[in-house]
Parts: sequence; C-alpha cells; structure tokens
Amino acid sequence: MAHWIQEAPMALEPYTLWIAIASAFLLFGFGWFLCARINARKIREIEFQTERRVSKLVDKADRDRKATFLEEKNRWYDTKRKFEREFEGRRREQNRLSEELRDKESGVSEQVETVRQRDKELTRWEREMKQKEGKLDRKQQDLDEVLTEQRAQLERISGMNV
Repeated sequence: MAHWIQEAPMALEPYTLWIAIASAFLLFGFGWFLCARINARKIREIEFQTERRVSKLVDKADRDRKATFLEEKNRWYDTKRKFEREFEGRRREQNRLSEELRDKESGVSEQVETVRQRDKELTRWEREMKQKEGKLDRKQQDLDEVLTEQRAQLERISGMNV
C-alpha cells in the first residue's frame, strides 16, 4: 500500500496540471465575468447619473424657457397696457375736442341764424325804406306839381309872368 501512495503523486501530476489549467481558466473566466459585471454596473450607474444630470439640465432649461416666456409675456402685457392707456387718453382727448367742436358749431349755427335774421330784417327794412322813398318821391312830385300849379295860378291871378 505504501507503494501505491508513492506512485500516486506521479500519476496525479498530469491531472493536477490539467486541473490547475482548468482552474486557472475557470478563475480567469470567473474574474472576467465579475469584471464584466462590475463594468456593466459602473456603466449603468454612469448612464443613470448622466440621465439624471440631463434630466436636471432639461428641467432647468424648461424652467429658464418658461421664465423667459413669462418675462416676455409680462413685457407684452405691460406694453399693451401702456398702449391702451395712450389710446384711452387720445380717445378722451378726441371726444373732448369733438364736444368742443360741436359746441362751437352750435355757437356758429346760432350766430349764423342771428345774422340771417338780421339780414332778413335789414332786407325788410331796405324794402320798407325803398317803399317809403318811393312814396316820398311821389309826394315830392305831387308837391312839386301842386307847387307848380299854385305858382301858375298865383301868376295868373297876379297877372305876372315869371
């Protein structure tokens, strides 16, 4: 029995070598597998962190875009209010000027009516004056005729010729 034990290590040497090689390959494969898993995990972690960072950047960009939009919208409303105030002021001024113009037109219309009435009165007065002048001229002619007749009669009566 002793002999078999002494020969066993010699007979096990090729198996030991194959077992050592197979163990080395297995350990290498297991190490490669573990390294691949660790690297895959690191890559997933890096991808996750990158996605979080990108998400945060997108959220920040969205907030900035929304803030810029709101600022622009506020400026637009401020400008709109300013123009509406200006427009309202101009509209009130235009209404005031229109009212003044209507008042002046009314005053002018009253003055025109007064002038027309005075013109009618003047025309009527001129016509009356012309009628009176015509009557006076006829009376003057009548008087001249009467005076001429009276002189002629007086001349006849007195016998004198003038």
